[in-house]
Amino acid sequence: MRTRFVISGAVIALVIAACGGSDDKKQSSPTTTSESTTAPATTTAVKSGDKVTSSGTQLTKPSNPDTRQIDAEQACRTFLETPAGQCEIVMMAGGNALWTVDALPGTGAGEQVWHVRIRVGSKSMPDGGWDVALGLPQSPDPLFASVAVKAADVTGDGRPELLVGYRSGGTGQFEAYDVVTYEQGKQLEVAAHRQGLHKGSVALEGTTIVDYSADEGSPGCCPTKARRTAIGFSGGVFRVTEVSEVPIDQQPADLFA
Repeated sequence: MRTRFVISGAVIALVIAACGGSDDKKQSSPTTTSESTTAPATTTAVKSGDKVTSSGTQLTKPSNPDTRQIDAEQACRTFLETPAGQCEIVMMAGGNALWTVDALPGTGAGEQVWHVRIRVGSKSMPDGGWDVALGLPQSPDPLFASVAVKAADVTGDGRPELLVGYRSGGTGQFEAYDVVTYEQGKQLEVAAHRQGLHKGSVALEGTTIVDYSADEGSPGCCPTKARRTAIGFSGGVFRVTEVSEVPIDQQPADLFA
């Protein structure tokens, strides 16, 4: 049975501003290839069978784990930096993970500085200590319109992984996301990263991640189609399982919204 301790409600959706665009004039039917390659982080030129890696992620291991003791009464809120911050403790396959998301005052148009931290139990302070295993860099401060974290099983092991979504401001409303895994006997890590999803959204179909990127060739107000990319976990890695173009009205609401 999966156990999760939820401290707060849902967080706002988010995106990484990325410049990779979609080549929407390419074939509209799912593409396959007999030769597996590594997929680019952006939506361009992705094909079925490509491996999706962590390349391009900003969520990295910090130089300082910032080991701190948790307050039993405050629980995960011990580590929040702002009153409106969000947090959650999730029981993953490799152990408990504690994530925090804080929006700080920013100067970007429609964007703010965001701090994202994912902690695991500390080995140097085993009695209630938590180390930062992954976090967004603070120099330069990352600016996004919104950021959100969702827990869902996307590997089929019956335990949740963490999906971290980032949305940028501006007319493109580009979205990006990271898939964070914590397998037994392994470290918490970003296993897959996607970016450059124009007016993008992410959905789940069972354990399959499906992301959408609106046609950039259409007028900015009114895209008519979207590139649909399905990503599944097999053989210890994430791979693209299907690529197609769909009418824009078939693009679902965003998981991170």
